[in-house]
Amino acid sequence: VQSTAGVPVSITPAVDLWGGGQFSIESGNLPSGLILDPVTGVISGTPETFSSSPLTLRYSTGVNVTEPPLQYVYSATQISVNSPLIVLTYPDTTAYIGRNLSVHPTVTGVTGPAVYSIVSGYLPLGLKFDPATGNISGAPTDLPGSYPIVIEVTDPYGSQRSTFVIDLKDAVAIPALSYYFLILLAGLLGTIGIGVLARREE
Repeated sequence: VQSTAGVPVSITPAVDLWGGGQFSIESGNLPSGLILDPVTGVISGTPETFSSSPLTLRYSTGVNVTEPPLQYVYSATQISVNSPLIVLTYPDTTAYIGRNLSVHPTVTGVTGPAVYSIVSGYLPLGLKFDPATGNISGAPTDLPGSYPIVIEVTDPYGSQRSTFVIDLKDAVAIPALSYYFLILLAGLLGTIGIGVLARREE
């Protein structure tokens, strides 16, 4: 039986039961976090640690059904608990000095509370990092350049890293209005003003 750490599981035996019997573990151990229901034989819970556990389960028949009396039947199985598959992605980002920036990670496969951390590189000055969500926000004030960063997400059962780059550039300046354009604009506004005054005098 395959299962994943941090993901609830329920394993139901396929048997013909005699009334009055009881399930128990003859040999081996259940993975941490799982329990056996002695009445139904269902194994359920949330596995907590990676393991591969061979088991022999025993069922007491409760009645004598053959000669000589058959008191127990056995079943061998193995429960494997695998590491969860966590996928973490940050997009390569272009940012501009002085302009607000917001970067959000895409993450799947996390089970339980997760913590994000920067394990390599650093954010440009002016940006802040939220370890609870992995979000990056703020208005960068650092020097232009490429800032490679490695961020890791960790939950109770596993971790994953993502590498990306923040490309910080100078803010795009609005081109200065030319001298001739300003003269043309002043003339246009003056013409509009004369026209308004003329209409008022009429």
